[in-house]
Amino acid sequence: MKVLVDGIIFSGQRLGGISRVYSEILPRITRLDPSITFDLYLRRKLMNHAIRSLPGIGVLREPSIYPWRWLQGKARVQDSLLNRTCRRSKPDIFHSTYFTLPVNGASRTVISIYDMMDEIYAPIFQRRSQFEIVARKRRCIERADLILSISRHTTQDILKYCPINPDKILTIPLGVGSEFRTIDDEDAKQRFRARYGLERPFLIYIGNRRFIKNFMQLLRAYAEFRGNQDIDLIAVGGEVGWTRGEQEFISSRKLTGRVRLIPMLNDQQLVLAYNTALAFIFPSLYEGFGLPVLEAMACGTPVLTSKVASLPEVAGDAALYFNPQDLDDMKAALEGILIPETARRLTEKGRVRATQFRWNETARKTLEAYRRLM
Repeated sequence: MKVLVDGIIFSGQRLGGISRVYSEILPRITRLDPSITFDLYLRRKLMNHAIRSLPGIGVLREPSIYPWRWLQGKARVQDSLLNRTCRRSKPDIFHSTYFTLPVNGASRTVISIYDMMDEIYAPIFQRRSQFEIVARKRRCIERADLILSISRHTTQDILKYCPINPDKILTIPLGVGSEFRTIDDEDAKQRFRARYGLERPFLIYIGNRRFIKNFMQLLRAYAEFRGNQDIDLIAVGGEVGWTRGEQEFISSRKLTGRVRLIPMLNDQQLVLAYNTALAFIFPSLYEGFGLPVLEAMACGTPVLTSKVASLPEVAGDAALYFNPQDLDDMKAALEGILIPETARRLTEKGRVRATQFRWNETARKTLEAYRRLM
């Protein structure tokens, strides 16, 4: 079986995110079934270099514009290039990672859907680019032979916004790698703290800080949190520097030095960050899955998260939940993590919960999906 995977996502993300899914499952699928061959269709501008280390995965390159423009005004050019590649490659299956489908050249087509955020928020923000993404995504969903959804909640949202046959959708949860684990090496943790000047206990937030992630609400809750004199808030990843609004809020509430930003960590550093944190907090307004929640639980870090969308599906009874739009409720969750028994309970339950999500299982179910089409 020959599978052509659109690697557009490796040109759009530097680390983690959706690109992690394919870095994890493609090599596992080839180990499960050596008769399968993968080719990744990549743009020349590669931002996530994890793909270079994937064993047994071929690479097809085409000249291209910046990948997200695929969905914003240059679709005809990109569609033409993709169709040409499919005609030359003649794959049995084309797997779309980000709403791209060839008109011809592939026997069967699979599309992965991670959330329906644009469908939910496009009417609110009224951005042309979001409406274009919504329209293209819907066309791909309708045309694809099979749709892979990463959570039950995402599956429900797909059916809500795209009235298609439910039998066309397979729900395949994501996983967490063995590198996300409890670290007992106190020296390693101390070196990590020293490197980033983490002298006091801290809460950790992971990810970008766009509107949907609700980071400003977290800043407001932290500003009123009675523990903020002794416990810092560390944001990891996302934008390199604070936005003007974030910086003004931090300065006006005299939080400088207590709220800090670490722009980027590799996986090894990220595991140490989870292991040295007092708790992980995830105040998102919407998630299609919520991979950082799973990573934190696997590391034994107590999790505080929004009770919305897919997050309860992932965290189960192993998290302290709050309403992300209720400042007092979020603040109460921050206060709750100061109770030692609560923190211990969340750590124990989180470790157990994380064992239910493994990349090997995600790969196995994806392989079953491919076989279903042949």
